[in-house]
Amino acid sequence: MGNMNTKIGYYYMLMVLFTLIFLFPCISADTPHTAQEWIDIAYDRFSDKDYSGTIDAADKAIQIDPSLERAWNIKSAALRNLKQFDDALKAAEEAIALNNSYSAPWYNKAESLMNLGQEEDALLAYERATELNDKHVSSWVGKSWALNTLGYFEKGLEAADKAIALDPNNEFAWNNKGLALKLMGNYEKAKEAYEMVLQLNPLNTNALSQLQNLSITDQIKDSPTESINQKYQVYKGSLFTVEYPKSAQITGSESSIKFKGDNPPFSMTVGLVQRSVSYSSLDDFIDSWTRSFALIYDISNISDVFVGEIPAKQFTIKNKDGEVVMISTIFWENNIPNIISNGGGSELLTEEEQHFLKTYKNIGIPGEEIRDPFLNNKKIFSDSKYTFEYPEEWSLSIGNDSEFTFDVPDRNVKINGYYIETPVDFSQYMEVFKQKMDKGFKDFKIIKDTPGVSKEGYPTRIVEFSCIYNGAITNTRTYVLSANNTFYFLIITYRTNESSDIRELTDEIFTSYMITK
Repeated sequence: MGNMNTKIGYYYMLMVLFTLIFLFPCISADTPHTAQEWIDIAYDRFSDKDYSGTIDAADKAIQIDPSLERAWNIKSAALRNLKQFDDALKAAEEAIALNNSYSAPWYNKAESLMNLGQEEDALLAYERATELNDKHVSSWVGKSWALNTLGYFEKGLEAADKAIALDPNNEFAWNNKGLALKLMGNYEKAKEAYEMVLQLNPLNTNALSQLQNLSITDQIKDSPTESINQKYQVYKGSLFTVEYPKSAQITGSESSIKFKGDNPPFSMTVGLVQRSVSYSSLDDFIDSWTRSFALIYDISNISDVFVGEIPAKQFTIKNKDGEVVMISTIFWENNIPNIISNGGGSELLTEEEQHFLKTYKNIGIPGEEIRDPFLNNKKIFSDSKYTFEYPEEWSLSIGNDSEFTFDVPDRNVKINGYYIETPVDFSQYMEVFKQKMDKGFKDFKIIKDTPGVSKEGYPTRIVEFSCIYNGAITNTRTYVLSANNTFYFLIITYRTNESSDIRELTDEIFTSYMITK
């Protein structure tokens, strides 16, 4: 499900699936003659994760007989797996209109609404799905997700327990249970739930991250020098660390990470968008930033403050009615602007918001491109944890948590990379990884599995496998380097007839990896 995907295991499979969908068209089966035959083909294709083919078959069934709710439902499920949530919602509603007592489209509707950010409507749909079929585990898992997101943690815990009672081996249910317990302040029970997630799937990076955060919270709680801060917990991401109230929740997107709570009132947002644009100085950014606000907002009360130990400028932003929209604090570090804003409502930051600024500390640079005149047609990517070289003509896009994607001009390939922190043994990790791939793809076959050593002496693996997806043979080459309890991944997915020079260039990128932390 949307917010609970992990970077390895299920997250990895979803990412590769997206790439395969992008690259390869569907191949149709022999043409059947009845709507029911097309529905049977649609369900078979869905089982094979051929979601584009599923939609094609479902549409043919609907053309013959538009009153078949099962055709609309499987179409909705396939669209949802392709992340086309608006269309998935419409298809689910068509199925519901035909049969209001059919539980499956209510689940698809709920999942689509959650991914569209309509949590309250999603909760109503999950409730209807569980009313119609109280044995459907995924509906209880989804209901728990919605309840946690809306802040109903006790009810979220109850829904997670219902799912676990039906399927004790459902890692997503245990994950939701851990989150509910953590947000209720029951850290010991939360740790037990996340440990159960890792028993079920040692590659679940969300559980690993949550356990690390809970351990940090325990260290703060048990440290006499930090006893005055027991109402705070520590957030540690790949870009920054900060202390924030335990009652607050965290939500993230490509543009920002938001910390928000009601008791005490607290709202702080760390912006990410401005870090991906080039500015020559702090004044250059402030000039551009203030001009963008000038038409609809008034900027006042400019003052000199500190974020941690770094000098900063603080601005009060008001609308034309004089209401405070936000207080923004801007500082310059690592040659990029950094901006932290509160939720407005007052001309003064709360004690907790001031503590947020006081404890904020950058720990990474969200991807930095460097041109080196001594490199032959190469650029260098530099991060707080590692560097590598790549061809100058390729475009590099940086996402959250140091995820990156290469755009290779005029080539039908997809190249992604990222790193995750985990204490799991390297050999064990790779074996579970291969098991997940074997279960997740049709006709999965390992072509080559080559262990090695990086130029710095760290263990590496290059695993190349093929599978059949949408009727096409595809190859994926996965590079993995293990260093300092961190796994660094580089993944290339390509057609079997793609020229070998792309693979050779990707080999060169991986060979150039240098660990900096």
